[in-house]
Amino acid sequence: MRVIFIKDVSAVGRRHEVKEVSDGYARNFLFPKKLARPATEQALRELKDALLTHAKKTSVSIDQAEAVADRLAGIRVIFRMKADEKGKTFGSITKAHIAKELAKHNIGIEKDDILLPEPIKTVGEATVHIALHPNLTVPFAIRVEAESKKRTPEQTRST
Repeated sequence: MRVIFIKDVSAVGRRHEVKEVSDGYARNFLFPKKLARPATEQALRELKDALLTHAKKTSVSIDQAEAVADRLAGIRVIFRMKADEKGKTFGSITKAHIAKELAKHNIGIEKDDILLPEPIKTVGEATVHIALHPNLTVPFAIRVEAESKKRTPEQTRST
């Protein structure tokens, strides 16, 4: 059975790809999970139109993505967190934290576009990659600093 993939399916097919799969696999797995749909003549025409529209939007968005990349190059993001003597932070910096900080600089990046294999949990410099466009991924430096410990008046008197 020929199907059009609606979403990426690991080791089977990518979104918008038309492929031949077994009837049972399509009926019992792909269709119920809304991962694919039958490749009828009407569906193939709709796919062609959608891909043409997407191609037009992509050409405009690559220019916008390059403009955002230029703006990102001029921004420094510093997070201050409590940390132990070895530089391990009490907490972590996640994609959501980075997206929120970039929003403060009027740069709207979705957290899913930030390529961070695991949360940042140490003091120092870290580089994350931001996917601004399918064809454009830029590195972005983040600095994590340890908060300075302030002594309270009680602590000052006791020493």
